[in-house]
Order: sequence, then structure tokens, then C-alpha cells
Amino acid sequence: RSTAWMKLNRASSPNSDRLVSSTASIINYGGTLVVTNIGASLQAGDTFTLFSAATLNSSFTLVLPNYYTWNTSQLAVSGQVSVTAILPLPSITTVDFSGLAGGSITLNAINGAFNGPVSVLTSTNLVLPLSSWTTVTTTMFDGSGNLSLPITVDPTLPQSFYLLQVY
Repeated sequence: RSTAWMKLNRASSPNSDRLVSSTASIINYGGTLVVTNIGASLQAGDTFTLFSAATLNSSFTLVLPNYYTWNTSQLAVSGQVSVTAILPLPSITTVDFSGLAGGSITLNAINGAFNGPVSVLTSTNLVLPLSSWTTVTTTMFDGSGNLSLPITVDPTLPQSFYLLQVY
């Protein structure tokens, strides 16, 4: 089976890639549909028309942007998907400093996408732009959306800041 990749950008017109059937008026779905947001954060109520044809057949395995809930019931009817809600973003809940003297701390986080990707970034200056932060590691949340991650640190630095970056 094949993969179709379509991009969303709520600020553009049209606001998504769109496959249009102009001759047979039929689109046969199959394989995997990967939908990626390339623009500003989505909002509840955003609707994207991905396919346009009189007849839409079969179904996809869907891979939709994380941290949103989706209405996909219209995909086989009108070729549309809609954002129904915005989910809470992951957050660091606790930091275990018991290993600090030995050069490690453990970050604990919740609300990640189940088995979803996450990067941990660090900086010694909180006001630096995100592009100036250093990636410590890229890993995955567990199957429940949690993360418990030991991080190697330099205990001689006066302070370091950490944040989670999700996709």
C-alpha cells in the first residue's frame, strides 16, 4: 500500500492540499494518509477539504497532527476533516535532582502523544530565542503519553533550563 501526504495551513487559501477528480469523479482511498500542519496552530472548528469528487471509495489509515481531536466522519462523504478540540500540551511535572551531584537529573512529563516524538532542549539563558537552545535528546513518550528521562547535566553550571518540544 502507498502513502499520501497532505499539508494543512489554516492561514492559506486554500487551507490544505487537495486532490480533485475532474474526469471520472471518483477517488478510491487506500493506504495511509499522513496529514501535517505546516502553518500556525490549528483551532477548534478548522475544516480542511482534502479530496473533492462525486464518489469517494474505501478508507485510509489516518495519521493526523498530534494534540488535537479530529472529526473524520466526513472524509468519505465530502473529503473533509475538522479539528474538534485542542488537547493539553505535554508538561514537565517533576524533576528528580537526587542524582545531581553525580551529573544527572530525571525529567518526568505527562500529556504527550501516545508513543509520540519529543525533543528535550536546554539553555543557560531563558531569554534566548528557541533557535538558540541546544537539543539534549530526541525520544518518544511511552504508550500512555508519559516520559521519565534521565538527563546528563553539568552540576558546575549556575543554572540550566529545559523544555519539551513536540511535533
